Amino acid sequence: MTRTCPLAATALFALASVSFASAQSVFVVAPNPGPGVFSTQIQPAVDAAAEGDIVLVKPGLYSGFDVNAKSLTVIADGSVRLSSAIRIMNLTAKQRCLVQGFSAHPAFMQATPALQLNRNDGPVWITGCTLTGGNAFARTPATDGVSATHCASVTLLRCTVTGGTGGDNVPFSLSGSVGLRAFDSILFLFDTVCAGGVGLTGNRPTRGGAGAKFDGGTVFASGTTMQGGRGGSSSSSSSLAAGGAGGVGCICNSVMTVLGCSFVGGAGGSGQPVGPQGAPKDGSGMMAAWSGTARHFECESPVREQQTVTLRAGGLPGEQVGVLYTSQPSAGDLMPSYLGAAAVSIAHVEGLSLGTIGSGGSASFPVSVPLLPPTTHGTTVYLQAVFFDAPLTYAVLGPPSACVVLGASP
Repeated sequence: MTRTCPLAATALFALASVSFASAQSVFVVAPNPGPGVFSTQIQPAVDAAAEGDIVLVKPGLYSGFDVNAKSLTVIADGSVRLSSAIRIMNLTAKQRCLVQGFSAHPAFMQATPALQLNRNDGPVWITGCTLTGGNAFARTPATDGVSATHCASVTLLRCTVTGGTGGDNVPFSLSGSVGLRAFDSILFLFDTVCAGGVGLTGNRPTRGGAGAKFDGGTVFASGTTMQGGRGGSSSSSSSLAAGGAGGVGCICNSVMTVLGCSFVGGAGGSGQPVGPQGAPKDGSGMMAAWSGTARHFECESPVREQQTVTLRAGGLPGEQVGVLYTSQPSAGDLMPSYLGAAAVSIAHVEGLSLGTIGSGGSASFPVSVPLLPPTTHGTTVYLQAVFFDAPLTYAVLGPPSACVVLGASP
């Protein structure tokens, strides 16, 4: 259902004006040189960008990139595939990084996750990405889809994260890897799928990887699925060749809070006998499940001035939905009374009422994008949905989203 926001003509003007004081330069990356193109690979643009700038990547196939101790927005402008890893590291508490819209799958014999996050004290947002770990090859083991180590605030929004497929490493066979692995980190997951890698198929089938594994730190997950990888199948004619076991959906050795999430053990691989199915959950941590319904929210990004951006929300039929917006993400604060986590900076936030959720549990709100000031090439805005009833007897914090607003030329 599409509904018109009563403040559509002014909403994004107010939204974008939050960021005018820190307007950002835009570095364009494209497969071929041309007018307005800064580089044909992402890393040179990342290196040249100043604190808080935007790197805009046109459709194509590229190598991965590293962001080291720098606030940055790196966004795909269409279908962008990476043949090697994204790495974000050493952000200070005052820095932030947004990566949006990429598909990364490291090639054979690259022993690194598709996304590696290490020692970040500032917020890292990963939105709308497909991140697949490298498959095992010869003596190189399969790698995780995402690895986070010593990170203070990692937010994954509408991502698909998959561990690499297992392989043969004489004299041992290697299992499928973990979809999302975190150590001593604080994570916020919204509408994300974490799947373990498939075990080795062959004469020595192996176990599928866990969908997610958390050691230490804390996790909040809403509307998220964690599924173990399928066990490897036997290619042997021997009656003793059993299929590999399915992976565990989630191994939690952490403090974890979930709302409307699914945990599914991986199927056992074919063989004689068929491998056992993996457990939905395992681990020695503490997992608390909130009762209630996970809400959903998404903003199209990137958008250009004088275009229309669509905000999409999913909740209970008949309830109201609004949006908070700011130029500053927060480190993330769990708010049990509001069935969510505050992902935007309350100190600098503005609000806008959008409208009503339709009878089917969803609604779309088209909003006009105004002209940016002549000296502003682009700006990054952080949003979070709020759902409430008309009498205001309750309010629920929905998922966040990030919108990159660009001038007409990039």
